[in-house]
Amino acid sequence: MDSEVDVIIVGAGLAGLGAATQLRRAGKSVLVLEASDRVGGRCKPGEIAGRRIDHGGQWIGAAHHRYRAAAKERGIELAPQFGDGDAMLHRSGKAKSYSSVLPPLPKVALAEAALAQRRIASDVKNLPEGALPHLASRAAMLDALTVEGWLRRNVRSVPARELLRAAIAAIVCAPLAGVSYLHFLEIVRQSGGFDSMIAVEGGAQQDVVVGGAWSLPEAVGEELSGELRLEQPVRKIVQDDAGVSVYTDAAEFRARWAIVAVPPPLVAEIEFSPALPARRRSLLRRQLMGEVIKVHVAYETPFWRNGGLSGSALGLGLSVGVVFDPGQGEGAHEGAGVLVALIEAEHATRLTDMAAEDRREEVVGDLVAIFGEAAAEPVDYTECVWSEEEWARGGYAAYLVPGAITAHDASLAEPHGRVHWAGTEIAREFTGYFEGALESGARAAAEIIHPGSTTEPERS
Repeated sequence: MDSEVDVIIVGAGLAGLGAATQLRRAGKSVLVLEASDRVGGRCKPGEIAGRRIDHGGQWIGAAHHRYRAAAKERGIELAPQFGDGDAMLHRSGKAKSYSSVLPPLPKVALAEAALAQRRIASDVKNLPEGALPHLASRAAMLDALTVEGWLRRNVRSVPARELLRAAIAAIVCAPLAGVSYLHFLEIVRQSGGFDSMIAVEGGAQQDVVVGGAWSLPEAVGEELSGELRLEQPVRKIVQDDAGVSVYTDAAEFRARWAIVAVPPPLVAEIEFSPALPARRRSLLRRQLMGEVIKVHVAYETPFWRNGGLSGSALGLGLSVGVVFDPGQGEGAHEGAGVLVALIEAEHATRLTDMAAEDRREEVVGDLVAIFGEAAAEPVDYTECVWSEEEWARGGYAAYLVPGAITAHDASLAEPHGRVHWAGTEIAREFTGYFEGALESGARAAAEIIHPGSTTEPERS
């Protein structure tokens, strides 16, 4: 058995790394155990055409102050998401460019979509603060309702429904018929509103990281190198009056406390002694990971820019739902062109079952449908199928099925004795984002540093 530390942290995603940083600054000794061969969790680096990209999350929202502060402290720069030029909409076999904020849909459809967004905002206003949606008025009714059911009740226009489906699927990455409407409302509440979640300037997609978002976990991992052990999946956590024993395949580690900061499906696979409460175990089984495939496609030149386009696109009815030109935030250089495409929910499920070559053919075909024949001949292509990532099991985050919130009435963040919890799924702000992961990690660390207090340390 290794020598005892104050806190063992299970998982080296941004939640676990953030918790470790806070604990070290408070004078606590830490050990971070990570199952993978790298840090970052759902923040993952890749490469295309000789430049580093983000296979995982990449956008930093205007209100994501924790990530911004942590990046600034380490000299990591942010840049605006590239947006010069017109965007594209593909619907019903036709592609159209547009320069306005709203896509070129019938006025009636746009008006109905706007009305639906106001109704969502009204429902959000009725939720309590503090990530306690089960205490909302009409909680049971809202939790029994699916997002798809809500759309069918409230949106009659087919184009409006298509637009809202695409926007919401891009947030939850799951079939809307399987997502609790109450859970969706809580996500929106935490993120400052639906409009903010889908916006670029002033919204959740405002900025990217120069050199890729993985630059932050990479830097923090180097700071923790002496207290970080990779390829150490945790199988069992045993508590006693004095502390916790954490078991991997290779060793036993000892600490006074533990913080578990891994996705819900991985939490469910850890053996706990004493066992987790029955309600908590049941709730874990009803947290399902979203499905998303992230694709980068490189071209000899950014031909879309030459045609006055920004590279941003929305594909209604295509497998590719959202497209962006990642721009200078991923080290773009003159002459190069890269598009990043996101495939979500049912489309991701279907394409995951395809052979890699067939998947590439369909993705490139969708880009041709949006941007024309110039997109038919990429010089490089790379993808990440997140449901096949062993230590993530999906993305961007887990979602709750109808009835799960009110049936269990359990806080995902409530400590289990000496075991505390972190991870973007249990954030009180910006769940599903890097920002939520950092918030949850800081809060879990604060529970140990200042027992009985929910105030997180000032620095992220």
